[in-house]
Amino acid sequence: MEDADCRERAASTGKPAAALNLGQTEAGLKFQLDLTIGGHLDAPAIEHGFLRVILVEMMYRRQPNLPAGGAYVGPPEWLVDGILAWGSQMGAAEFSAAFKNCVTTKKIMSLGNFIRQRPELLDSPSREIYRSYSYALVSLLKNGKELAKFIADLPEAPADTLADLIVHFKNLGGSSENAERVWNANVARLAISKGYESFTISETERRLEASLHFQFPKSKQPEKFWKLKDYPEFIRLPDRATVLNELSENLMVLSVRGNPVCRSIILEHQQIASILARGKTRGIGRRLTRLNNARETVAARVREIDDYMNWFEVTQSSARSETFSEYLKAAEKTATTRRRDAISVYLDSLENQMRD
Repeated sequence: MEDADCRERAASTGKPAAALNLGQTEAGLKFQLDLTIGGHLDAPAIEHGFLRVILVEMMYRRQPNLPAGGAYVGPPEWLVDGILAWGSQMGAAEFSAAFKNCVTTKKIMSLGNFIRQRPELLDSPSREIYRSYSYALVSLLKNGKELAKFIADLPEAPADTLADLIVHFKNLGGSSENAERVWNANVARLAISKGYESFTISETERRLEASLHFQFPKSKQPEKFWKLKDYPEFIRLPDRATVLNELSENLMVLSVRGNPVCRSIILEHQQIASILARGKTRGIGRRLTRLNNARETVAARVREIDDYMNWFEVTQSSARSETFSEYLKAAEKTATTRRRDAISVYLDSLENQMRD
């Protein structure tokens, strides 16, 4: 069984041929990726091929006994492009630059039209726009559980891809009209992105604190907010694994944009959430105490830096800040305007005599 899309795309884009083959063996499915390397190594093409293998394995994991010689469904190109773009070192601004003009002119491609495109037929500039739109779509559908379920269901997916997306992803609003509205808003948001910038330490700490307050909807107190230090109380709750795995994913995302000073603290919280999701508690209390002390140390150091910078600005500035320039101009103007009543004239005359 062979995915002909790999060869067709390679021929149309000029990339090294990448052919993915599935074989049926006694042990189950066998995946084989054949790469034809030209005069130079094309790393993006290799990444693209390997990701296709991973996605196809996820799609057919529940179907190990496919009949020999049969055809199989490959993952949609926007999914492969979008995941590669999302996992790259480039920021949102680099991808959104390709469709900023579409946003400015209010000609954003509809979600329905985008997912029906055949990228192997596009020219190079249009392919770049397609890749950027793929990034925008995957960024919209990046919920881990929903995306995994969508990929697993692809072999039996209906012909109407938009309807299939709406069924699998709650944030698309349950209808094609809402999905298009959410899609347009997301593309517009990405178009004004200022690129990859780490949060400040204060903003990172605020987001971390917000993430570390979570709820268990299926508990007897669904409205209660819990913290990781409450693990002796929530460790036996029925939806513990679901809630803590979601927390772990959120913390992993925060670590990417979080200030580098706080990154190790965020990642250790993420590891603790993952461990608690598996029901293990050994050494968690000591780790949480150490993390709390580390956060307090960072907060104290930030306050000291802020105090020093404020002092330096007030006492060491070599130039005028112009903060009170308007006030000084008004005072100078008032000073040059002399009153001509008898008392003012007398006082002015007395002042001149004293100067002499």
